[in-house]
Amino acid sequence: MRVTTHRNTTYGASRTAPLLRVNEVAEVLAISRRSVYLLVGSGDLPAFRVGTRLRFRPEDVAAYLSAHKVAVT
Repeated sequence: MRVTTHRNTTYGASRTAPLLRVNEVAEVLAISRRSVYLLVGSGDLPAFRVGTRLRFRPEDVAAYLSAHKVAVT
């Protein structure tokens, strides 16, 4: 991996998981795209705007899943 520096900032040294798109989140959660938008609108699932598109951090999706676990009896 190539690491470049600029004004005391290192780029490329630590890579994070790429942001997920709405379709990818819908697939991971096994819900519709509309349901993803509803979760974002209600504040249950954090998202970022990149231009006009929504993007999601994988750890936020995982946290949503963990927070909504139910006990199976």
